Amino acid sequence: MEPDASTKLGANRTGVRKSTQRSTHDQWSGNTNFQELHPAPIDAFRTYVMRAPIAEGASRWAKSESLNESWDARTREMSTHIPADSSIIEFGAGRQTLRRFLPSGCTYVPSDLVPRSSDTLICDLNSQLPRLDGVYDVALFSGVLEYVRDTRRLATFLSEHFRIVIASYATNERCPDELTRRLNGWINDFSTDEFVEIFTHSGFVMEKSEHWTDQKIFVFRKIETAKENGFRSESQDVRI
Repeated sequence: MEPDASTKLGANRTGVRKSTQRSTHDQWSGNTNFQELHPAPIDAFRTYVMRAPIAEGASRWAKSESLNESWDARTREMSTHIPADSSIIEFGAGRQTLRRFLPSGCTYVPSDLVPRSSDTLICDLNSQLPRLDGVYDVALFSGVLEYVRDTRRLATFLSEHFRIVIASYATNERCPDELTRRLNGWINDFSTDEFVEIFTHSGFVMEKSEHWTDQKIFVFRKIETAKENGFRSESQDVRI
């Protein structure tokens, strides 16, 4: 789940006033950086966005227009990492596009803030995590983890109930501007190393990572499951 497009307001803060006097033509010709002339409003807006509380939740994601069909390509790519005959919970399932791309023999449970089908597992990852019976094969997060406040708590929960985690994430190397991230509604700013460490600390190893547009797709596997399959942890960084 994420905005339709990354807003780039405030990404360039390198403008410097070269002169205290500018002609009217210079100011309105389109050749002048607005922030050079009026830095205070831009800085005030940035401060407001940084300090404003994130108030989205169910009210945002209940709206069908918040779910962009362009994200389907990411979901399709992530589905290629799901083994056949797996039991899966997709957190932040949205339109439940993953159903269309599942390998043969898989069982699928959609989970989201709002019910979009009778079998939806209602769950707010920033509140009480669901009570699950037993262990599932795969947890999948497509455009979700940027909105999670306590990612370590979630990773601990996943280590108790899932063998594999497949997750996309916009690392701060790929999207470094903090204002852009806040305008997107994202509430955390992990680097690749920080993101991977959260999962390794909870008993996972990173099986692989690959680029998807300005994000990365990660595949994590529980250590004991990795050993059973003879897997050795190696970073495989693939660009698509």
